[in-house]
Amino acid sequence: MLIKRPFWEQLIEKAWKQRTIIWLMGVRRVGKTRLCQTLPDVEYFDCELPNVRQLLEDPVAFLTSMKSIALITHRKS
Repeated sequence: MLIKRPFWEQLIEKAWKQRTIIWLMGVRRVGKTRLCQTLPDVEYFDCELPNVRQLLEDPVAFLTSMKSIALITHRKS
């Protein structure tokens, strides 16, 4: 079931007006990934996937190809 989180969505939208990069952090399993995947007009990349890691081997080329798209990447630490 998809839970809408308007409070967090509004905070992220406000932050994007001030910054080009937003870092979401928090304890495991609180919904960060799901929140990111539900944001409108955002391309989400899970950096744990081998094909995404391969894309990011050349970060300059990757970011250049995506420069007009809002991006969210995810990597477990």
